Amino acid sequence: MKKYIFKRLIRAFFTILGVSFIVFALTHISGDPVALLLPPEATMEEIEAMRTALGFDEPLYVQYWIYISGAARGDFGMSIRWQRPCMELFLERFPATLLLGTASMAWALLLGLTVGVLSAVNVGRWFDNFGKIIALVGQAVPVFWLGLMLMLLFAVVLRWLPTSGTGGPEYLVLPSLTLGAVFAAGITRMTRSTMLDVLDSEYIKMARTLGIPEKIVVAKQAFKNAMIPVLTMAALNFVVLINGTVITETIFTWPGVGRLIVEAIFARDYPVVQTIILILSSSFVFMNLFVDILYAYIDPRIRYQ
Repeated sequence: MKKYIFKRLIRAFFTILGVSFIVFALTHISGDPVALLLPPEATMEEIEAMRTALGFDEPLYVQYWIYISGAARGDFGMSIRWQRPCMELFLERFPATLLLGTASMAWALLLGLTVGVLSAVNVGRWFDNFGKIIALVGQAVPVFWLGLMLMLLFAVVLRWLPTSGTGGPEYLVLPSLTLGAVFAAGITRMTRSTMLDVLDSEYIKMARTLGIPEKIVVAKQAFKNAMIPVLTMAALNFVVLINGTVITETIFTWPGVGRLIVEAIFARDYPVVQTIILILSSSFVFMNLFVDILYAYIDPRIRYQ
């Protein structure tokens, strides 16, 4: 068991290291941010002085070592555009992204579990066909298109909700529903599949033979056992959801990490881009690591291998 966990930890370490190297290389290929920070009439002396102040006169491997050694200590450097610590900017925007991700996952679980369970209980009927169509469409529709359509319907035509920005709870409805609907499709399919497997098991058949009401069989016996893989999927999707709010936050001008990274990319703010991508990628790696270790404790076959 210890050997299994150690291997997963080593794999996670090299995955994060690889991500940091790729992000560092891609951000430096995109261009020189000094050209955006100085006016067009700046002299060569001013340009070189700015490059030296930012550390861009060093070789790339030296810049990468400074970056990765600082990141290991929690120091991700200073933002070029905002002139503030990158970690401070991230922590300032992250609560808004976390709020959006939590609300979106609530929508996804509410819609996905409800439609998935009802589809499995009514397999082959009209609601099952309706649920499969909804799940297929939900996974095929682009997030930006769905967000714009919801904005057009509820904000422009019906005037029930604001189009964008922040404020009261009404500002959270459209962006969270946009993200939640996309992830609800996958949860619907997983819930329906696992519920059908559990409903076809022998102990469920025995419970029905004993005359236990169908609602109790579905709610207390089948649903609980079917939720194990669904909750695992939801945990991983929650991290993916937080990492994937860039488009939604941009459409609805939500002041979260996704919008921050878009602003940093346009400003070629290397430190901010590298900080956000490294933190979000690491969160996904560690969530996968947690699930792997949890599976090892749950499944003896993995533990003994």
